[in-house]
Amino acid sequence: MAQPAYSDCIAPNSGLDPVGEIRLVPASPVVDLPWAPGHCMVLADMCTQPSPLIGLQQGALSPPTLPSWSGCPRAALRRALVALKEEYGLSLMCGFETEFVLLRREQWVPGRHLEGGLPPLHPVDDAPYAHSRATGACAAVLDDMVDTLENMGIPCLQYHAESGPGQFEIVTSHFEALEAADKLLFTREAIVGVAAKHGLEASFVPKMSSSAAGCGCHCHLSLWKGGVNIMAAAPSLQDPAQPHPSLSEQASCFLAGVLQGLPTLLLFTAPSFNSFDRLVPGGWSGAFTAWGWDNREVPLRLTCPPTTNTPDSSPAATPFSSLNAEYKAMDATANPYIALTAIVAAGMLGSLVKCTLPPPLQVSEDLWRWRIFTVS
Repeated sequence: MAQPAYSDCIAPNSGLDPVGEIRLVPASPVVDLPWAPGHCMVLADMCTQPSPLIGLQQGALSPPTLPSWSGCPRAALRRALVALKEEYGLSLMCGFETEFVLLRREQWVPGRHLEGGLPPLHPVDDAPYAHSRATGACAAVLDDMVDTLENMGIPCLQYHAESGPGQFEIVTSHFEALEAADKLLFTREAIVGVAAKHGLEASFVPKMSSSAAGCGCHCHLSLWKGGVNIMAAAPSLQDPAQPHPSLSEQASCFLAGVLQGLPTLLLFTAPSFNSFDRLVPGGWSGAFTAWGWDNREVPLRLTCPPTTNTPDSSPAATPFSSLNAEYKAMDATANPYIALTAIVAAGMLGSLVKCTLPPPLQVSEDLWRWRIFTVS
């Protein structure tokens, strides 16, 4: 929160200045770091330290309970999730696809590299998407990453080579939103730490090269009530007359709020200049203000159950507990707590005013038909 992704400085207008104290109060279990034996990590809430004069005036012998700082990202997400639960009885579950590039630094050679400078970095391979040559060459480091994450309590669903040179993706399981954001940070730390142990560097930069695929942080969202995924409408409640009969009303309103709030959400989910180099048509990154069933070119993709075609074409389709929405317009320059807070706020606004989803974008001709424009 204190520093932007693009610079080693205090974030402008962050509320942090030379006067006063913001204390870090441990708020997560202590996690051992397998790549750094003897070291551990804990996440923290940011709390306000009252002026010492307050304690002196009150005659206090021990410090008071520290109130949450108004700019604490974890506290903001916690408040949003409490509001979602109290107002609508819903919980938000999230799972992430973490994309990254593995790089190897050249050996320093006198006369070739500047004295005191760092030799350049190069991707570890140039294999195409999902090619065995890429995963084979990096199997040791990738397997180590997965084992490390599993040992840290972060189940991995799959990993594979992505489209860009040296680019890979690790998909981790879903958790309640606050815990999911915590585990996303641990995931990135593990990827960087394990890569370094193998003599490599890992980068999550949204767009490293104009000629290569960018790195996103796709977030899979689902709404739950009473321990049940309520994204899909129960068969008895599916109304063929409704625009999207396979979606529950609560899911439809929530997602409509997210879609309508997309231009503002980008400030929180794609906050860097480099983020917008990634959000371009043809990049499967969410460049259009639209949603669709299994459409990977839109920022809000609804996953189709594996045994059906587009759910909207089958009002009697059986709901699936795995139904979720993939928010694609997010990358690693975003603070995950702030990004999820913004998404929850947009979804709650959609629920409040009963927003409706427009028709899904399923074919390229719809871009013209529905007058859908790019987000950047």
